[in-house]
Amino acid sequence: MATALGILLWILAAVLGLIVLILVLPVRVSLRLASGTRMDAGAEIRLLVGLAPPIRLSRRRHGAVSASGSGRERPKRRPKGHHRRGGAAGRLLSAAPRALGRMIRKVHVERIEIDGDLGLGDPAETGALFGWLMPLIHSLPSPRFRLDLRPDFAAARVSVRAEAAFRLVPAALLPPLAALIWAGFGARR
Repeated sequence: MATALGILLWILAAVLGLIVLILVLPVRVSLRLASGTRMDAGAEIRLLVGLAPPIRLSRRRHGAVSASGSGRERPKRRPKGHHRRGGAAGRLLSAAPRALGRMIRKVHVERIEIDGDLGLGDPAETGALFGWLMPLIHSLPSPRFRLDLRPDFAAARVSVRAEAAFRLVPAALLPPLAALIWAGFGARR
């Protein structure tokens, strides 16, 4: 009996230690998005400073999506005099921008790359758009950010591939998340 209890305590200690390691060590997140004839999106999450096997998420959609044939029902409209009361949801929404800003500061960008072809159909409009974009493209603040867009004066098309890699420590996100939850469900002023 004492041996079984000792084994259970060691297993519990190992699980808690693993949870602490996952929360304290940096997590690498890679995102990719490609558009063109088909949409392709994916994400890869690597725990424990990238030493753990990757967790991959991906989605592909072939062809164009029609807005009218989506099959979703429209939500019913509320009468004009009916307004939703604030409550916890209202407090959460009002505190969300501040908490989101604090969380974004904890995320470290490793690289962002955007590569693609862009055409508006009219060569003059395409040229005007690229005239506005060139200062942005050539004045990126860091070599971690790369934007390579090419004009397509012959056709109206958008073919873009975007990749981003971020690093974050999950434990660093806990204080802003706790502040957000406290603002919504904690003490009321």
